[in-house]
Amino acid sequence: GLEPAALNYLQVRAAGDSNSGGSGNDRYDNLERIRIQAAMSGPIATALNKCLEMVKHVDLETQQKLVPVFDSSLRTGAGFATRAATADAVSNLSNSCPSAFRFKGISSVNPTVRLLRALYYASERERGITAKDKMTHALGNLAALAPGSSVRQLVIKACKRYCESSGSNNDPSARKAAAATVRAIVVRSSNQLYDGGPNDIWRKKVLPVAFLGRHDEDTKVSTLWKDVWDEGGSIMSSSGRNDDTYGITLQENLLPFLEMAIISALRDMSWARRRHACSALLELSNSNILAPTSRSIIGDEDENDHDRFRQRAKSSSVLLRECTRIIARPRVWVGKADTIKAGSIIAGKWCSIAPAKGTSFDSLHGYYHTEWFPIV
Repeated sequence: GLEPAALNYLQVRAAGDSNSGGSGNDRYDNLERIRIQAAMSGPIATALNKCLEMVKHVDLETQQKLVPVFDSSLRTGAGFATRAATADAVSNLSNSCPSAFRFKGISSVNPTVRLLRALYYASERERGITAKDKMTHALGNLAALAPGSSVRQLVIKACKRYCESSGSNNDPSARKAAAATVRAIVVRSSNQLYDGGPNDIWRKKVLPVAFLGRHDEDTKVSTLWKDVWDEGGSIMSSSGRNDDTYGITLQENLLPFLEMAIISALRDMSWARRRHACSALLELSNSNILAPTSRSIIGDEDENDHDRFRQRAKSSSVLLRECTRIIARPRVWVGKADTIKAGSIIAGKWCSIAPAKGTSFDSLHGYYHTEWFPIV
């Protein structure tokens, strides 16, 4: 193997030794990093690197035979040093021999798709941070070469896994693995973001989850989702795919989808998800996204402003109604104060253009429908 078996015994026992200084996870990560460095600098690792350098000189059929071997190594490898070396090999060949990972045929029998899924499950299963990082790094590189439909399925699965791994099912490792997977794909395989499939998952699912994930209590997880929001948002803004939504900023452009994500989280069984939703709702309220457009207040509108106004009004109505429903319940919980603040801000913004007593609503806003307004 790449290292003596006794090192694994030493690492597990040292991590569980309560008499040593530092936390168990820190000791485990430090020993893991040392083990990987030692394994990667040994004679066996050197020989493997020499073999990988020769792969680009062999024919394509031979190159493609390596992909099922990588998949088997990740799924059945006995030590994490073997799995880490496999992840490094995938990253290496993804750059030097990209054609080796392009197969014809449906996704269910595509070796690259199986390898992509194996990397995700391995990153979720690994305990040490160094091995996890190698898995997600390789996954991001490989996703650029995998079929778009398979990448989208994996991203949706990761987002769902993140949302389910909180509350009574709290699993910090799974949440971090899911967030790291989505970030790796968004940052290293940005070409995939230009095709959201028939359901437009990047705009309607992934970015809304990232918007809420930025408020995760775990700073490492929230940083990962912030990267997804920033990188993915810049690509979505430049692609111009916003035929069904209106707005200038990314938050406004995705407002209908952010609204649905916030409502879903507010009604979730997990209190952590509810807190994330409350923080996201307050952020939208403070950024004047859930308010009339500035030009509608001064009476200088065009057709695009009408659409923006309608979109803002509809989302504001739905979210204000949800805030009222939560406030009416007597139970007090962490995050409810943010809901009260957000509801007050939304109501105050829309009260500023509500018709005064005795004034005809249609004469004030004749081109808008009364049912659009949160406050009438």
